[in-house]
Amino acid sequence: MRLPACLHMSFFFFCRAFFLAPFVSQADLTEGGYSYTVDGDMASITGFDSDYSGALSIADTLGGHSVTCIGDEAFLYCTGLTDVIIPATVTRIGDGSFFNCTGLTSVILPTNVISIGRSAFSGCIGLTSVTIPCNVTSLGDSVFSGCSSLTSATLLNNLSMFQAGLVFGIDCENLTDVVIGEGETTIGPHAFDFCTGLTRIIIPATVTSIGDGAFYNCTGLTNFTISSNVTNIGDHAFGASGIITISIPNSIKRIGNAVFGHCDKLTSITIPDSVTSIGDYAFNGCALTDVTIPASVTKIGNNSFQYCQSMTTVRFKGNAPSLGGRVFDYVPATVFYLPGTTGWGTAFGGCPTSLWTLPYPLILNRDQSSGMQTNGFGFTISWATNMPVVIETSTNLTSGVWVPLQTNTLSNGVSYFRDPSWTNYPSRFYRIVWP
Repeated sequence: MRLPACLHMSFFFFCRAFFLAPFVSQADLTEGGYSYTVDGDMASITGFDSDYSGALSIADTLGGHSVTCIGDEAFLYCTGLTDVIIPATVTRIGDGSFFNCTGLTSVILPTNVISIGRSAFSGCIGLTSVTIPCNVTSLGDSVFSGCSSLTSATLLNNLSMFQAGLVFGIDCENLTDVVIGEGETTIGPHAFDFCTGLTRIIIPATVTSIGDGAFYNCTGLTNFTISSNVTNIGDHAFGASGIITISIPNSIKRIGNAVFGHCDKLTSITIPDSVTSIGDYAFNGCALTDVTIPASVTKIGNNSFQYCQSMTTVRFKGNAPSLGGRVFDYVPATVFYLPGTTGWGTAFGGCPTSLWTLPYPLILNRDQSSGMQTNGFGFTISWATNMPVVIETSTNLTSGVWVPLQTNTLSNGVSYFRDPSWTNYPSRFYRIVWP
């Protein structure tokens, strides 16, 4: 059947339009060993001559377009590269962009880079040092994992960059020195996992969170300072590390699971009054000799002190907390508790118990009978059995004037004090005096 002339004409022009504007794949653009794509006036490198050998200063323009991105896997397996200078125009380095460039010994990252993708330099076994510029705000997982020759890393003012995991973890056993700039808020999960050579790390006060396994198996890391701004320490964060002594700041409320598990050199730990729970395996296998548990702790998890075979003393400042299973298995310790605290028997968690006699009286702030009451202000005093103490009061601390109010004898090492007249004063302070 013959087509109508109008329909035939329409079909003819459609075909001519198709051939006059053929589609060209941007991946086909090439110049001087590079393949690249173009978006507006910006170019992204997508590939490079894998046979290239030696140093390379990456082009800052291709086809007249400014190079702003090193694309995903752009230099993948370019094993002949030795030194790379990335131009100042680049703001993004993609996933796996220099993956397994085993001959790469030096890379200069421009200050304008804001994003480095996952595994970007993973497997670059010849890379010895790296400085990550201050504008980087996004860092992918495993960026430098497998960089077995990496000895030092400097991170300049990188806000929240370390939310990624395994940044230097896995096979970065020669990394010894790390400096993290002000502004970083998070050390991500497993960021330095298995960095066994790490001996020094400077972490700014801006960090508030240390992720799961962040320093797991960092056996060379013996000293570590946790900033008072840190509010979260993840599970296994320092597990199997070389930590010898560490203080936990008052900002921490929970010691997570296996945080210090198998730290077989850890001999001393300070647990602050802010901590309310200790997780499973938290100190399992540590070299602790004695530990003091604050009154704030109400729960201790399974196996938390198991195999601490050097620990001879555990002191509790408050009532007996709830215990998980096998908390003190293979621990030759005696558990000491204060007079006036409750929940104790002849043994606790399988360890024998004994009264803890301090060289000074202590006010127990542990239950509803402490502080302001409807019938007076009160608190419990704990010390040695049958020792007398004098409670003195003052209405003005700057005056230095203290008036004896009451003498209490600590029967069985404990006595409760109550002041029914405290509401008669705009302010009233108390202190304990003993012989």
